[in-house]
Amino acid sequence: MKIKISIAIFVLVIACGFTIFLVVRPSESYLPEVEDDYVAQPPPQRSPSPVSEPFVMPEAVPVPAPLEIPPFEPYEGNLFPSISLTAAYDPFTMHRNTWHSGHMTLVGHDHEFENADVRIRGRGNSSWIFGAEKRPLRIRFNEPTYFFGPVPAYDWVLIANHFDLTLMRTYLAFYLAGLLDGMDWTASANFAHLYINGAYVGLFQISDERDIIPGRIQLVSDPDPQLSEFLFELDNSAVNSGEEGVTYFVVNEMPYDIRYPRGAALSTYHVAYLQNWVEEMTVLLQRGNFDEISQAVDLDSFVDFYIVQEFFKNIDVGFNSVFMQARGVGNARRLYFGPVWDFDRSVGNMLFWGSYEHLHAAVRNQFMRYLLQVPEVFDMVAERWAEIVDDPIVQMLARIDELLEYEQDFERNFYAFPVWENRPDWMDRFIPIHLQEIDTWRGQVEYMQEWFAGRVWWMSELFIGRGELAEWWIRHLGDV
Repeated sequence: MKIKISIAIFVLVIACGFTIFLVVRPSESYLPEVEDDYVAQPPPQRSPSPVSEPFVMPEAVPVPAPLEIPPFEPYEGNLFPSISLTAAYDPFTMHRNTWHSGHMTLVGHDHEFENADVRIRGRGNSSWIFGAEKRPLRIRFNEPTYFFGPVPAYDWVLIANHFDLTLMRTYLAFYLAGLLDGMDWTASANFAHLYINGAYVGLFQISDERDIIPGRIQLVSDPDPQLSEFLFELDNSAVNSGEEGVTYFVVNEMPYDIRYPRGAALSTYHVAYLQNWVEEMTVLLQRGNFDEISQAVDLDSFVDFYIVQEFFKNIDVGFNSVFMQARGVGNARRLYFGPVWDFDRSVGNMLFWGSYEHLHAAVRNQFMRYLLQVPEVFDMVAERWAEIVDDPIVQMLARIDELLEYEQDFERNFYAFPVWENRPDWMDRFIPIHLQEIDTWRGQVEYMQEWFAGRVWWMSELFIGRGELAEWWIRHLGDV
């Protein structure tokens, strides 16, 4: 299906000391509309993917016989790097949480290596449960290794992006977050072709695991919870996979999974302390006093984190994959937002809330809703959007055009998984009808470009135009 691409045009005119920002609204010929009062089914429960344990090689399932490593000959036309994973057991058929041994080779990259010993296990939630033919994986090396990111590390994740038919929504969210300076760390993101035991299994996104190590997230744990810092996640699935009061806690009917400290370093005292702290933070945010909020919240991290979530209209923001940190001690403790994670179901790739219009994160996430109700915080977001819309946002949109030059690499993924010819069962569960009708990878990308153009227009009307949309938001607050 041919899609008309609409382009958001930004014109900066410097004349007589005035800067004029002109936004031309894109056509709405293809984008779906979603009514404000649409009532959707609640999202499915999902199980979490745990943050890294201490850096020791986990016990692996015994190998039944010495592992033969065949010669690795990747497809010569690959522009992205290629990874060969050799294992006695197929990682896609093992239990998700079971570690097993393997060997990895990386070619076509500055840090090539051959037959490195690794441990392998599954990861992910819906993508692991429903995408059996292409599942996400987690890799642990024997020693810190330059894999794809800027620093050597033990743990890395191979993200399948199987339910995103552009394969790049999460990549682009990471790319944009990395261009902003409000959050001090964002996982790296790179593409690579993956082969398992010689068979091609698709194009994957290689990213840092959310480890607490130099060069990644920087936190300090302590046996005394008042002195410990924390990484925690709004995680709707924690109630199914953890134990309340031991691995997660609930505030305002929202479950929060504690991702650091973890294991033996996490006591029930830590859980109780963090629960109490989040309860107090929730009350403080509800009061809406900017002076209090500015002393309790790292607003730079919030503003950038919120903008990425809102710009992508990420469905998970109300119930999953929202990472926050408790940093500092005593009066210096602050609520910090980030890192961003998991955007495969965003940018119109949703069964509901798919339109580029309307606020989403500010309505679906309670912390974001409380904060956007504060006029000073709303103004900070508006000023930040005006600051970044003509550089980091445009730079991210230009990155899509650059990735189109790798079309043959992306298309190779769909030679292995011809989802349009052989519709998998998960298609109706995760892919909206308007995207099911677009039967090429390039068509999917063009739809995404059109959606982004509309989203830029809409958010600029809200945060820069400050006209009827901003007045609507103020009226809406009385109903929240």
